[in-house]
Amino acid sequence: VVRGQVLALPDPEDPEGTFSVRHEAIDDFRGVGGEIWGMDSMAMPFPLADGVSLEGIEVGDKIRFTLEVDHYRDVPMRVTAVEELPADAELDFRPARPPPAAEG
Repeated sequence: VVRGQVLALPDPEDPEGTFSVRHEAIDDFRGVGGEIWGMDSMAMPFPLADGVSLEGIEVGDKIRFTLEVDHYRDVPMRVTAVEELPADAELDFRPARPPPAAEG
């Protein structure tokens, strides 16, 4: 689950339209091999899973969204749920702080 601010919404007339979000850092983002890389805060486009509604969401809205990652799919990331946050929610656009690697 990630929080961010909507930068662009797909045009309903264009099935290839872009859903873009400036998201907060994802400290526990994992690479293909399962190692924790972290992902800095950034603006990026995200594909939407089938059935995800953006009804009521507008450019500039602050949101919480579920990001599903499967590095072995043709499209490795997709948004599976979107929820609007209160307008006064404070977002923290910072670099990622991955947890230290487990010692073993």
